[in-house]
Amino acid sequence: MEVVTLMQGSPDSPLTPVFLVHAISGAALPYFQLQSLSDDDRPVYGISSPIHCANGDDFEFPPSLRDLAAIYLQHMFTVHPQGPYILGGWSMGGMVAMVMAQMLQEDGRQVEKVIMIDSANPEALPSIESPEKLAEMAKSTFERTVAIRGFQFDDDVKPISEPSSPLHHDVIITACDTTETLPHFSWPNSVPWSSTPSSRCTSIHPDHPSSSASPDPSLASDTTSNASDFDTCSSSLGYPEGPDQEPDFLANIKLHIYRGLGLMARVQPGDLFPPGSSSDFDAILISCAVPPSEFAVDPSPYLHSRLVSGDALGWNAARFKSFTRLGFSGHHDAAFEMENIAEMTALLRMCLTDMNY
Repeated sequence: MEVVTLMQGSPDSPLTPVFLVHAISGAALPYFQLQSLSDDDRPVYGISSPIHCANGDDFEFPPSLRDLAAIYLQHMFTVHPQGPYILGGWSMGGMVAMVMAQMLQEDGRQVEKVIMIDSANPEALPSIESPEKLAEMAKSTFERTVAIRGFQFDDDVKPISEPSSPLHHDVIITACDTTETLPHFSWPNSVPWSSTPSSRCTSIHPDHPSSSASPDPSLASDTTSNASDFDTCSSSLGYPEGPDQEPDFLANIKLHIYRGLGLMARVQPGDLFPPGSSSDFDAILISCAVPPSEFAVDPSPYLHSRLVSGDALGWNAARFKSFTRLGFSGHHDAAFEMENIAEMTALLRMCLTDMNY
C-alpha cells in the first residue's frame, strides 16, 4: 500500500477518479470497507500519510495544512496528472481535500467536486487555550480510537520498520532517488517542502474514529516528526517510553493525531478562503445526524460538531458553485464502522450519480 492506494475500481477506467484523504489517524484504510461506489469501475484512491509507510521515520510534517496538501497533490499527480478531479475525505481528510481543491483551482486545474464526510471548516474552529489542552485533546482522540472498536490485524503483521516485502520503485509514487520525475509546482503562499518517498504501508486496519478541532496556533510551532518531537508528544500524552513497549503503528497513529491537530491549529480566518474569493466546484457535506449528546462512548468536548454551530459545520454555501448537505444517521466516530458502511456507501454513490465522465 502506498501513500496513494487504489481502493476499488480500475486504474484504466476513463472515468474521473475519486481521491479520499485520510482522517486524523493518517491512515486511509477505513475506505477499503466501502462497497462499490460505481457500476463502471470508477477508480477510488485513498491517500495516507507517509508516516505509516516503511520510511515513515524520515517524514517531516509540513508547517501547515496547505503544505500538507501540496505534498499530497504531488503524489496524486503521479496517478492522475491532468484532471478533472473529485476529492473527498473524512473529518480532517475533508479539510485537507478542500485545501487541495482550492490549490488546484488556483493553478487553473478543473475540480468537479469536494465531498466532506462530517468535516468542519477549520477556519471556524475555536482555539484551545493551553498546551495541556492540546495534549489532552490528542490523548482523548487516540483513546476513543481504541475504545470504540480497537484494532484488527493479521497475526503476521510486522511493524512498519520491518516491511514484509521489498519496496517497489515502479508503483504509483517514485522513490527518493527519482523524485526529479515528479512535477513540481510552486503553490501560492506555500512554503518550500521536500517530497517524501512513499513505500509499502502496514496492513493493519485500525477502523479508527476521528474528531476534528483546532488548538491555538501559538501552541503549534514544531513542524517535524523527528525523535525529539515524538519524545515530547509521548511525554505530554503519557505514552509508554521505549520502542519495544508498543507496536510502531500505534505509536505513529498517536504521533499523527498530535501533529495533525497542530496543523489544524495553524488555520486562520482567510487562510483557506481569502475575502471575496469563491470556488468554481460543487461542495457536498455528509454530516452526522446524531446529536453529540447521544454519543455512546465518552462524548469528548473537542468533537467539532460541538464546537461549530449550524448544519453546515462552518462552511459558507455561497462560496461554492453549489453546496449540498446530506444527512448521515450514525455519529462521527462510527462513520466507517461495519454497521454504517452500507449507508455511507449509498451516500457517496449519490454524490457521484451525475458524474458520467
